[in-house]
Amino acid sequence: DDNPTNSVLRMIIDIVTEYLGNLSEDVREKICAIGVSICDMVDSKQFVDIPIYNWKNINLKAPLQTASKLPVYVENVTRIKSVYEMRWVKPQEKNVLYLNMSPGIGITHYFGGSLIEGHTGISGEAGHMSLNIHGEKCYCGNRGCFELYCDQRAIISRARALLTESNRNDPFYDLAVNQEEPVTLDLIAKAHSMGSLAIQGLLLETAEYLGSGIANLYNIFDPDRLIISG
Repeated sequence: DDNPTNSVLRMIIDIVTEYLGNLSEDVREKICAIGVSICDMVDSKQFVDIPIYNWKNINLKAPLQTASKLPVYVENVTRIKSVYEMRWVKPQEKNVLYLNMSPGIGITHYFGGSLIEGHTGISGEAGHMSLNIHGEKCYCGNRGCFELYCDQRAIISRARALLTESNRNDPFYDLAVNQEEPVTLDLIAKAHSMGSLAIQGLLLETAEYLGSGIANLYNIFDPDRLIISG
């Protein structure tokens, strides 16, 4: 089968079933279900859409449930994280937004303690709100998406683009090129602490887009509380 999606699905199923098969019987008997966290769209039928990999309406739940002989629940990672955060929200705060910055960018909206899922169950795709209509094209087809400027992967990608000869005297260039340290958020923070002007400019631009995105969310939802993580 040359279908790459089916190959990935088979690999996931093989890994899970092999893991379950290697457990002792007493441990295996205590497992009541399998939860799958997806860092992209999961609709009300628990079908998965991941545009960056050309996944559309993928049913991971049914084959994994059949192979494992256990109930399977598939959900978006932002929603899973937000369930934990909502434990600390005061009851009088009726209108709450949770903004997840990694992986990807997404929101969950709770009103009166209930999650607002939307018509098809994919409410919260704030990462593809355009902050720059003339910006770079996103894999979703839009331009200048929130995710392209403030997602962890995007920040690292934009930092790598700064490793040019024009920045050869910058601490970030020295760390990443001369000392061959991998470009991570930790390295970006380290270079910033060393006075990197290249990284300072990157972070100021990121902060500007983050502020714009948060302002848009506030104007749309007028929340009692906005929780930011990631």
